[in-house]
Amino acid sequence: MPEVAGGDAWSLVPPEVAGMRIVVRAVWPPALATLGTLPVLAARAAADNGRPAASAAGAAAVGVVAVFVLVAGWVRTRDRLHAWWKAAMDQMFPEGKARAQEGTAHAA
Repeated sequence: MPEVAGGDAWSLVPPEVAGMRIVVRAVWPPALATLGTLPVLAARAAADNGRPAASAAGAAAVGVVAVFVLVAGWVRTRDRLHAWWKAAMDQMFPEGKARAQEGTAHAA
């Protein structure tokens, strides 16, 4: 198994996968920002059709708040999830961890 410099396993993936990762990381923030405007757009469409704007905005806001809670939860727990995943992989493949420690000892 090749050694990964600096723990960057993404350097080993094919360009097609790395490209998709970059696209998702570039599109995700504007998509979230656009999603935040949905209550305003729903209220405007409801007002144009003669329906109460506040109820339309409230209904759209429920979805926006749900996405916000999910994103905030991910940001809050992602470091712990990454640490848990690394610990699980180290338990499954202890020879990889030993090899990585060996490589660090030789570099020092």
